[in-house]
Amino acid sequence: VAGVDEIYRVGGAQAIGALAFGTSTIRPVDKIVGPGNLYVATAKRLPVLAYEAMDGGQMDRILAAHKGGTVLVSGHSNTTPWTANYFLGSPTYPDFDDADYDNMLILSIIQKGNAKVMWLTYGVPTK
Repeated sequence: VAGVDEIYRVGGAQAIGALAFGTSTIRPVDKIVGPGNLYVATAKRLPVLAYEAMDGGQMDRILAAHKGGTVLVSGHSNTTPWTANYFLGSPTYPDFDDADYDNMLILSIIQKGNAKVMWLTYGVPTK
């Protein structure tokens, strides 16, 4: 009906990422619909794009395209320190171990070299 091939019943803000990029059991979708709390509704409105981790040129293009806006950069634990250091313009944050999944870096980027970073840990440390 209406060109719909599959329907997935998943919930939470993390489901938006799964639906946008796909997982081992969910193919990426063309449209996300349904109810949700404020965080889910906000996530549905955000443009989602994949980027090549540790590619400075692509990071510069993303920043230029969203100048004055908010960009949420999400990556594997071993790529997020590189991204933070790139935008800070200095090697401030050490690499995380591949198995260390309890770190989150939140970047507020004005321009390259002028950024603020909040480093959070959550859950039970994996080390």
